[in-house]
Amino acid sequence: MLHLEKVGEAPVLITTVNNLNGNIRQAATKLDISRPTIYRKLKQYGFSSRDCKQ
Repeated sequence: MLHLEKVGEAPVLITTVNNLNGNIRQAATKLDISRPTIYRKLKQYGFSSRDCKQ
């Protein structure tokens, strides 16, 4: 499990979602945060889940 607060949050979040082909549910499980939090943070950094699909 990765912890966002220990490293740069945006790169970890975006890379994780991207590596999981935009699967927010799997990213939430891997990062141990809620799906709404992922959506909120993506928006905060100027991304959407569509931007993270390969």
